[in-house]
Amino acid sequence: MTTVDFGAWARGLTLTLGSVTYTVPEPSVADMRQVLALAVRAEVGRDNVPAEILEILENLPDDGHPALGTAYDELVRDGVGSHTLDRMGVYATLFWARGREYADSVAEKVWGPEREAAAAQAKDAARPKARRTGRQPTGQPSASESPTTSTSTASRSTRSTARSRAKPSK
Repeated sequence: MTTVDFGAWARGLTLTLGSVTYTVPEPSVADMRQVLALAVRAEVGRDNVPAEILEILENLPDDGHPALGTAYDELVRDGVGSHTLDRMGVYATLFWARGREYADSVAEKVWGPEREAAAAQAKDAARPKARRTGRQPTGQPSASESPTTSTSTASRSTRSTARSRAKPSK
């Protein structure tokens, strides 16, 4: 009798979030039925789901995600946010139903622009702020800072500025 190690052909999904890696087991046959129902809803939209698929979706468990399996509990235990957890569930659903290439493609289309906008915003935040005056310092004193002479010039000074320049007499 010949023995075949089927491990080389078994599919697996590894999701990395920050420095933590989650291993998502392949769904069981029963869970795969739910995963495929979720994939159909993702493809056709909530309003166009056939009745037999709706019946499967209405019986989804409240505590977990069929596409994430035991990794769901690990994600919750590690405090992963609900938004990220939902995205991981969608990705895993598409991965198991249609394959990695399709899941990557959808993720890039849906979440890629958001990632790019966040990167652009971070880049803008890292730029040094412009000076309010819009002028570059020259190292030379400005006209109001330069010493005055006793000769009268045709300047735009007012009486109050002329008085402030004169030294008070004692």
